Amino acid sequence: MELEQQGQLEQLQQERLVQHMLEHMEPLGQQEPLEHMEQQQVHMQQQELHMLEHMELVHRRQELVQHMLEQLVHKRLVLEHKQLEQERHM
Repeated sequence: MELEQQGQLEQLQQERLVQHMLEHMEPLGQQEPLEHMEQQQVHMQQQELHMLEHMELVHRRQELVQHMLEQLVHKRLVLEHKQLEQERHM
């Protein structure tokens, strides 16, 4: 469930990024070179921020998956232990 929500959030962020890029591409041609460069710099900083947010999201998802794996390993160990106990009592 959480994984699905994060996937939707990621898709939303990517759509926002594309929209953002499109908005910036149009007006650039009609501006003075200096202003243009400043806007490009701001734009690149925003893209960098989006990338960092995306990486943070991916990192959190990895942690979630890691946690789920650890829980599964733990359950398996508990089950194996119970099975050994049962076999010893037979």
